[in-house]
Amino acid sequence: MPPVKVEQELTDGWRMLGTLTLEGHSGYAYQHLWNAISRTGLALLGGLIVFSLLIPWICKRLLRPLAEINQQLSLIRKRQYGAELPIPWIKELKEVASSVNQLVSERKRDMLQQRLKITQLGKQQEASSHLPLVNLQSVDEGWQQQHFYSTQGNILLYRRLLPRRSFSGETSLIELEQAIAYWLNQEYEGLALPLSLLANPHWPALQNTLIKVPKGRIIDWRWDLAILPADAMASFMALEGAGLELAFSAIPINNEVLSQLDPIYPTFISLGVTNDPLYWNLVSQSLHGSGYILLAEASSIDDIDTLRAWGIDGHANGATQ
Repeated sequence: MPPVKVEQELTDGWRMLGTLTLEGHSGYAYQHLWNAISRTGLALLGGLIVFSLLIPWICKRLLRPLAEINQQLSLIRKRQYGAELPIPWIKELKEVASSVNQLVSERKRDMLQQRLKITQLGKQQEASSHLPLVNLQSVDEGWQQQHFYSTQGNILLYRRLLPRRSFSGETSLIELEQAIAYWLNQEYEGLALPLSLLANPHWPALQNTLIKVPKGRIIDWRWDLAILPADAMASFMALEGAGLELAFSAIPINNEVLSQLDPIYPTFISLGVTNDPLYWNLVSQSLHGSGYILLAEASSIDDIDTLRAWGIDGHANGATQ
């Protein structure tokens, strides 16, 4: 930047006294320019920092209702229903959130009505727990296996390992750990355990062992208790949190039990199927509405087409043992 230079002639009447020259110092001009640039740069930098902090917060606040709606819709696709969505402050999303809440409320109401109807019909049903399990094949002297195939075709859905002598609250920790080690060395996805095992004094140690089991394995709980133990849900949640899947067999089909299972979303429900089309159609509709796969582990019905028509997803076929 060239320095500013001003010249002025000095006169006294007609006499020329001289010329006065004023020239700005270049350093002073540059100093002013630098100060102006520094102030502008600091202002821009400060504004950038403020905006970099505000923009993510604003975007998060604006997008949070959309994320909540998307999460709820994802649960609905899986036939799972979470808590009611809060009504967002954004006008355009209020109607969407209200519609989703209404849909969830209607689904829950329909599910409750179905379950109450099943509970009433179940009181008139003959107990199916006496039906022998089918397609039980010997593995060795201590274990049996059971395979479930789809009623839609010869597609293998699930394989589980069952001890010949069921575990109980008195089974030793060594025997339980040996059973788990044996299961892990086999190709079966599921291991059948009785619900009463939760009352075993060694259960906390056994739970720590199960938590280390590779993900994707299935603990198949056989319902052999009248009431679910108080700490059972915490154990189920811990196992699911570790990557294990849960299945249940021989459960009482009523609203209370199904409501207890809702938070853990079991993969399979295995039941003994009796000859009552109306009842089992309602049961299958209710379980499918919750996203469960219904398997016939024991049945007095041999015709696969009949089971499929009743809504049964899989069956254990083969000779009764």
